[in-house]
Amino acid sequence: MPLSITDEMLEKNPFFQKGKQEGKKEGLQEAVVRLYESGKTPEEIASLLKMSLQEVNGFLKSKSG
Repeated sequence: MPLSITDEMLEKNPFFQKGKQEGKKEGLQEAVVRLYESGKTPEEIASLLKMSLQEVNGFLKSKSG
């Protein structure tokens, strides 16, 4: 009998959750950097992505150094 993994089982798995959070963070950081490179200010990026200015600046700082 084949094993089947349900969405509910995945959602309860801590390894899945960690990977999902890391993926979201990487995607968000890429969006922040692209918006900044296209001429948006950190304040505009924070507003557009519903983030704090501190988070935006943290992503920009970690990407540059």
